[in-house]
Amino acid sequence: MDLPNAIIDTSVLIALHHLGIWKCLNLLYNKIHIPRAVEQEFLRPKNLDLSKQSEYYKFIEQLYELPWVQACSDYDSSIVDLYATKPGIHKGESEAFAQWQALGNMPEVLVDDKKARNLAHIEKIKHHGTLYLLAQMDIRLKCVNYYKATDKLRNELKFRITDKTIHKVYNKVKSYY
Repeated sequence: MDLPNAIIDTSVLIALHHLGIWKCLNLLYNKIHIPRAVEQEFLRPKNLDLSKQSEYYKFIEQLYELPWVQACSDYDSSIVDLYATKPGIHKGESEAFAQWQALGNMPEVLVDDKKARNLAHIEKIKHHGTLYLLAQMDIRLKCVNYYKATDKLRNELKFRITDKTIHKVYNKVKSYY
């Protein structure tokens, strides 16, 4: 089975880094594209303790050493600007959507923000979020405990996800297998 490619947004990258499970992505995707704005947002998150900034830089360097991860900026800046005019769509999301178009609408976009997910749905962009990835990693790959990981995201990163949503995503993914 050929694995799909994906374009990752900042919140998903932050979550996978925090959980220490980003290497599991290569079991779900052939190639991960990281838009430059996503990299910049990751390196300058809100409330980042300056003592952790070097850890974030080191993490990005390690990512780009992997053959299945690549920085991407092969998109039309006017498309980025167009997506950025949409309410609530940030630069990283705009670049992810523009990269999706540049790659022929084939990769999945990994994004958590509700407004970005709604736009992806309207634009018919195949997309998934962190919860979907965690469910896949638990059910299919057995490399993470879904419920412990979601608790950690809620408690430590203050992810605003309800129990209902957590169970709904898990059960939906489980129904595929």
